[in-house]
Amino acid sequence: MADFPFEERVYLRYLPDISEEIPKIGGMYATMPEEPGESVQLDRIGSGNQQWRIVLARLDDDVVYKIAGFIPPDEGVIPIGLAPAWKNDGAEPGSRIRISTLDDASSYNVDVQNHDEGWIISILPTDKYDKLGVDRFAGASGREVDIVGVPVVNPPPPHPGWFVSKA
Repeated sequence: MADFPFEERVYLRYLPDISEEIPKIGGMYATMPEEPGESVQLDRIGSGNQQWRIVLARLDDDVVYKIAGFIPPDEGVIPIGLAPAWKNDGAEPGSRIRISTLDDASSYNVDVQNHDEGWIISILPTDKYDKLGVDRFAGASGREVDIVGVPVVNPPPPHPGWFVSKA
């Protein structure tokens, strides 16, 4: 995890099942919507703003992360707390992930695995969720990024994740 590009610009390619082989080309990438408040979308590479930063945040005494959008300098300077970032609509599986401000954004735990060409990460929401028997991950339904619930059983079933490469 020491070499993971925290705070740097990255692409997030969606993996419906992190245990499957990662194709060398293709796939769908997290894409920033045009307007704040809209859902983060999945789209082909090169379709809109797809650069993100995984930034350090604090939740009480825990280290957590926020997923912030990168705005190119030619589009203006945005004060740090107003940068676009992921915010969960709710804690339940099926809740959309929308764009809000970094100050108001949701926080996540991030599990990192090294991979040949980058990293595979699991993004786990940290908001309060009291239902037992379900792990939650940032994933997708169709082309919208949302919270996906995965039952807690043994052996663990596949869960969604993201292939990270430097932008």
